Amino acid sequence: MGSVAFDEHRVQLIQARVTGYVTSLAVKAQLDRVRRGQVLAEITSPEWQEAEQEYVALLQSASSQAKALSVAARQRLRVLDVPESAIAAIEQTHQVLPTTQVLAPIDGVVTELGVREGATFMAGATLFRINGLETVWVNAQVPEAQVHAVPMGAIVTARATARPGETFAGRVTALLPEIDANTRTFTIRAELKNAHDKLSPGMFVSLDIAQKKEEPQLTVPSESVIVTGQRTVVILAGENGAFAVADVVTGGQVGDKTAILQGLNEGQAIVLSGQFLIDSEASFTSTVDRLSSAATKTEAPQP
Repeated sequence: MGSVAFDEHRVQLIQARVTGYVTSLAVKAQLDRVRRGQVLAEITSPEWQEAEQEYVALLQSASSQAKALSVAARQRLRVLDVPESAIAAIEQTHQVLPTTQVLAPIDGVVTELGVREGATFMAGATLFRINGLETVWVNAQVPEAQVHAVPMGAIVTARATARPGETFAGRVTALLPEIDANTRTFTIRAELKNAHDKLSPGMFVSLDIAQKKEEPQLTVPSESVIVTGQRTVVILAGENGAFAVADVVTGGQVGDKTAILQGLNEGQAIVLSGQFLIDSEASFTSTVDRLSSAATKTEAPQP
């Protein structure tokens, strides 16, 4: 299970590079949906108007020097972040308009609204923050013992509680480099295609992750594995009621099974739960050491 979040790769900030004020505001609330090219606001900036008037004067001049200077004047407008649509209008009409329209650069929702109608803004202020919804992220928790089974780029299929009967395709794009100390889980991030904006941030979804193909592994019941602090062992069941200790190297854990990478062979008999060998007055370590010593004596050749 995971939750939907905005894809932070699809964020557009509209910031002011000059001082000015908002003459009219078309988008007046956060989370309003906008379309690419939609008017967000009309603003007035004395610095923009001064630069635009200089550009118009150069455009109207017939001298060769003016034509050369007009290139630099146009570049100045771009540095001041005058919208390309406004520059194109100036070149067509040779007129400076009293206000300039600010247009939405992408489809999405307004997640930050930094201005109000009639308000003055300073250079560097964020006017709008727009998040696209063409794709979204899903952040899901995976136990640390199972995270090795989730490869980067793995194909995922998501099902949303709010969209019964529909599935959404995507892939795993990141394993966040932090583990939750309380739940012992990592957060994986999947990027999902969001056709028709059906997924919204905050929705809960379930994820099916296509597992990578692996070679078959030897597994044992997890309760048969004893961790003493310095050793990880499994108790072997021998003939005539004898027991022995096998030091093992464990892999991942899935459900109630633990993979054994080294120390055991297929077909060996093991004690399902080593706990029954340990009474209330003995520690794991002393019991394992006692069994290990007994096994060594048994294997020693008789004189």
